Amino acid sequence: IMFAPPPAALKEALAAAKANIETFHRAGIRAGVWFWPGIYPTGELKLTRQVLADGSVLAKCCPLDEDYLSALETYTASLAETGADALMIDDGFENRNFGCFCPLHLRAVSELVGHEVSAADLRRATLSGGENTIRSAFLKVNAESLVGFARRMRAAVDRVNPSVRIAVCSAPSS
Repeated sequence: IMFAPPPAALKEALAAAKANIETFHRAGIRAGVWFWPGIYPTGELKLTRQVLADGSVLAKCCPLDEDYLSALETYTASLAETGADALMIDDGFENRNFGCFCPLHLRAVSELVGHEVSAADLRRATLSGGENTIRSAFLKVNAESLVGFARRMRAAVDRVNPSVRIAVCSAPSS
């Protein structure tokens, strides 16, 4: 089941997904839910969006944003409550291109290298020259942000039903 309802229809969409999954199960067919986590509706939340090296701001949320992760944990757990056998996280599980340049990632890179790193510093260090401390920190922070995201979603599902499998659909650029 592909799942991407508008926020106003979430409750009804979850009920429909549960009913459809039950129908599949009665027929002896396992069913999963494939969902898009990247563009989360903000509502009242002020979520940090991913930023490309050129400064372009994407609609996708940053995997270091605590408010986003917390809201998505609740959302993912609600999908596990549908009775699905598996959840597939769609292409939103990625840092577009080769990494996020948002303020949260800048701060994390700065903490790792021990001094403030500006967006311009980060662009220079990652897009030109050879291996360097800032680039290494940037790659580490971006990798850890996705691993942390995956761990949080796994824990959210485990609180509901540890037997639900989780997979990621990764585009070639992930």
